[in-house]
Amino acid sequence: TAAGTGLADVRLRTPVPPGRTRDVQVVRQDDALVLSSRLVDADAAGWLTHCSAVIAADDDLHDEIDEDEVRRRCGESLPPSHVVDILAELGVAAMGFDWQVLDLRRGEDELLGWVSARADRSAPATWASLVDAATSAASTVFDGPPRLRMPARIDRVRVRGEAPAMALLHVRRRPGTTTTDVSIADPSGAVRVCISG
Repeated sequence: TAAGTGLADVRLRTPVPPGRTRDVQVVRQDDALVLSSRLVDADAAGWLTHCSAVIAADDDLHDEIDEDEVRRRCGESLPPSHVVDILAELGVAAMGFDWQVLDLRRGEDELLGWVSARADRSAPATWASLVDAATSAASTVFDGPPRLRMPARIDRVRVRGEAPAMALLHVRRRPGTTTTDVSIADPSGAVRVCISG
């Protein structure tokens, strides 16, 4: 999104399935956005809606992650493969992007990690890989036995600037809920993506 804008009321209905070629379209009507797809090789196949959202004016991001403070709360060091390993145990065969966790720490209802947007550590063209890494990590922050969790709704998404090659991810679970808030910061600690609820 452009500076000063964001998305609100994001409804994630169903993933875009891999395996068969699809036409994908994003339709904007006023401030409403809908992402849909249909099979290319199906006769008269209808469009399947995957996601909807509303464009929302928003203040520019000026938040920062205080890495030292969050590290004090996140005293448990986890293997860099923790997120991928947990998801593999739950049947996720591969990640959608080639991001790589370099360092991961856990505290109560909280994760902090350094992530490379691409395995070769080059700068990505979009935020997609870092957002995928962040939402994948967020699904592992919960107590109890691991369960496959997919976000169904996001209250607000704000994005600022270009995606860095490496980012600091901060995931916080809201106490007593299954809702998480995610921040993605550049190496200086300046938050560039904020995903709320």
